[in-house]
Amino acid sequence: MSSLSTGAAVTALTPEARLLLACARAEADAAQRATIRALLRAEIRWTQVIALAQQHRLLPLLSHQLQTLGADAVPQPVLDQLRQQAALSARHSLFLTGELLKLLDRFSAHSIEAITLKGPVLATVAYGNLALRQFDDLDVLVRTRDMLRARDLLIAQGFEPLVQLTERQTASYLRSQYVYPLVSADGSTIVELHHDIRPRYFAFHVDPDRLWRRLEPLTLGGRAVLNLAPEDLLLLLCVHGANHCWERVAWICDVAELLRARPGLDWNRVLREARSSGAQRMLLLGLLLARDLLGAVLPDQVAGWIAADAALPSLARDVTAWLFRDAAPPLTVSTRAGFHLRVRERLRDRVQYCVYLLTSPTEEDWTVQPLPAALSFLYALCRPLKLLGRYGMRPLKDLIGRQDY
Repeated sequence: MSSLSTGAAVTALTPEARLLLACARAEADAAQRATIRALLRAEIRWTQVIALAQQHRLLPLLSHQLQTLGADAVPQPVLDQLRQQAALSARHSLFLTGELLKLLDRFSAHSIEAITLKGPVLATVAYGNLALRQFDDLDVLVRTRDMLRARDLLIAQGFEPLVQLTERQTASYLRSQYVYPLVSADGSTIVELHHDIRPRYFAFHVDPDRLWRRLEPLTLGGRAVLNLAPEDLLLLLCVHGANHCWERVAWICDVAELLRARPGLDWNRVLREARSSGAQRMLLLGLLLARDLLGAVLPDQVAGWIAADAALPSLARDVTAWLFRDAAPPLTVSTRAGFHLRVRERLRDRVQYCVYLLTSPTEEDWTVQPLPAALSFLYALCRPLKLLGRYGMRPLKDLIGRQDY
C-alpha cells in the first residue's frame, strides 16, 4: 500500500483525529511540531480530542506533545486537564511497576522464570519513559510447566482468579485458554498469567523455546528483568494488533516507537520468524500502519516486502476507517473473523482458524456454563450450536462469502 492511499484516508479524518495521530509519538522534531501547530489552527473540539485519547490509550502522549507548545497554541484549561490525567496515569504505571517487581521476586524465589509482556517493560524499551505509555494490568509469561505453581503463588499473596474453577476444570481450561487472569484482594492489580502468546483459536504458534533462548536483560526500576529480543517483540506486537483488529492507535504506536528505539533490527530474522509462524502479513500490516499513520521509517527492503503483498491495501484501509468510526457499534463477529482470515497468507492457517474458532470454548463458556472436568469435551461440541443460536447463519454466510483474503 502506498503512502498516498493511506494519506487520503487520513485526510478524510476529522481535525481531532488527525491531531491525535500527530501527537502519538514520544519525540517530535521541529517539523512534526509545526504539523501539530498547523492542525491546531483548525477549530478543535477539545472534548472530542480528549475522548479519543482516552479511547485509544494515548492521554500521556497527547499531554506530552501539547505541553511543549504551551498555552499560546492550546487553551490553558485543556493543558491543565491533560496534565492532571497524565499524572494520574503515571502514578498508576509506577504503582503497577512496583507490583510487577515484587511479583517477579516471588517467582524467582521459587525458581520460576517469567517474562513481562508489554506493560512497563514495553514502556521502557520503546518509549524510554514509564509515564508515556498507558497500561492497566500486568501480562506475565511463564513456561507451561510452571503455570499452576505461578498461579498458586499469586493466590498465596491474596490474588483471586477471575474465573472460578475446580482443580480438574482448571487443567482443561488451560488446554483451551492461553491466559489465566487474577486480581488482587483490593482490586488494584490485575495479573494476566500467560503460558502462550495468543489464544488457541487464532491459530498462531511460535516456538516458545526460541523465545526463551533469545531473552535479553533489561533494567527496570534499578532491577534486572528478562525481556523479549526486539525482533521477537516486534512480531508479537504485530500479531497482537492483528488479533484485536488494530482497534486502538496505541497498539500501532507501540510498533512505531519500538522501530524508532531499535533501528538496528535484524530484518531478515524478523521476516524468517514471521514466515515460519504464518504471520508475515500480520507483521507487514503492522509495519505499514506504523509508517503511514505515525511516520515510522522503514528500510527500503521492508518497504519492498509491503509493496509485494496485494492484500495489504484493503486491510489498511479497513483499519484506518474503523479506528475513528463515529459512534459506531463494536465490530461484528463476522467482521472480526473476516479480517482474521484476510490477514493470514496461508490456506492451512485460515482453515485451522475456522476450526478452532468454532470449537474452542471461551472464558464466558467456562463461567456461564460450567461443566465437570470429565465432560469438558462437550464445550467443543456445544460451541458451534451456541454461536448459531446467538448470531444465526448470517455471520457464517458473510464469512464464507468473503473471497478477498
